[in-house]
Amino acid sequence: MAAGHPFEEIAKDLRSRILRHELKPGDLLPSENALRERYGVSRVTVQRAMEDLVAEGLAVAIPKKGVFVRGYDRTVRAVELDTINREFGATVEVAVVETPPVLEDPDAEPGVFRRRVVGDSIRDTYWARTVTREIPALTSPAPLERADLLLLMEAGMTPIRGTANVVARMPTHDESTLLDLVRGTPVLEHVVWLSVDRRLVGMRVEVYPGDRTSLQYDLAPLQKPEA
Repeated sequence: MAAGHPFEEIAKDLRSRILRHELKPGDLLPSENALRERYGVSRVTVQRAMEDLVAEGLAVAIPKKGVFVRGYDRTVRAVELDTINREFGATVEVAVVETPPVLEDPDAEPGVFRRRVVGDSIRDTYWARTVTREIPALTSPAPLERADLLLLMEAGMTPIRGTANVVARMPTHDESTLLDLVRGTPVLEHVVWLSVDRRLVGMRVEVYPGDRTSLQYDLAPLQKPEA
């Protein structure tokens, strides 16, 4: 079998040490000069090996400091409909926007978009104008005093149902900045379509850093089929 490129050997050795926990999260990997001397290779070869480890999510490069073993400390987030006020203490942005295609109605007016940046998450909600006419507070740029779904229920919009979808994707430039993402880190996009009496009234889009988030679902119990 033909020998691999020297950068592959360097990456393999460091990868093995990381996976065996000889090198732990936060540890500084050997310097470029140390690796060049040990393996007798060029600077470009060492850089290629480090790029591979970064691309695999095993390491993170910090300018002017070096390349470190990457650690993952994920927050578990329950996926559910609730009446917790997610806007408390948040930065809120509100705008009138074209209704997303999934909420389109031939006679619909532009909908309302609310963006909340809370901690390490971006939470966007699109509301149909049929909802905001009943609940003007949803058009205010001030953080809501009560949860949006609670406001819907108080306005008689029940029962509220949700259909969820989760995808992993690369972030936009704005998302990378707002979430302070390390280059190459994917995000989890959690979309919930909200409906009342089978009529779509809103869409919630939550974006979380993929290296710091774990989404948790409760599944409905499985019943034994009737004979």
